[in-house]
Amino acid sequence: MARKSGLSHGLAVLLSLLFAELLVAYLTPHFPGLFSWLEKVATGLGGWVTQAIGVEVSAKIFIPACVAFFLAVMWGILYHLLRHGRKSS
Repeated sequence: MARKSGLSHGLAVLLSLLFAELLVAYLTPHFPGLFSWLEKVATGLGGWVTQAIGVEVSAKIFIPACVAFFLAVMWGILYHLLRHGRKSS
């Protein structure tokens, strides 16, 4: 079971990052203000990570990663609601 679950989670991460990159490429021309703000935030986070661990990280990875994180949260909420209903556990 762990192998099957690990494989599905790994595939989900890969697909969400690919989809997030496509989504960012598609939406950037339509929402330039939002993505310019996200680029500033990503540049700041990349600088902070570089200072904190001493490894230079490209700021361009943070925007698709944030979109993928948002997609994963939305998927988790949807999955929980569909599987368990509105009952809180």
